Amino acid sequence: MAALPRTIIVGAGRLGSGIGAALAARDIPVSFAVRSLGRGLPAAAGPVADPATYADARWILIATPDHAIWPTATLLGELGVVGKKSVVLHLSGLHHRGALKPLALSGAALGSFHPLQSSRCRPRPPPGFPGRT
Repeated sequence: MAALPRTIIVGAGRLGSGIGAALAARDIPVSFAVRSLGRGLPAAAGPVADPATYADARWILIATPDHAIWPTATLLGELGVVGKKSVVLHLSGLHHRGALKPLALSGAALGSFHPLQSSRCRPRPPPGFPGRT
């Protein structure tokens, strides 16, 4: 069986941590890109502004507050870590795919994905999260 591609979660709030914990619990390669290191996260973390944090990542999930999605997409573009083989999704229920417009010329698959349930705590996955597609 081929190795699964690595997922980077940008942001380590309740939703990002919950999704990261669910992925890690299923042995899916996941790590976090965060502003400050040293938090109790369910997987490894690196600095958000360091291109090395995104090495070998295929999926990038932007789990930031709504107002930070555009600046985060801009930063990812400036770092040069998003390309034709990348999939970048933001997790906002408020914004659509257009919030990732700074990455439009990268060739990446862009979109929005909002889990249809709340995430109430970390680092455990929210109840009912396993098996959701």
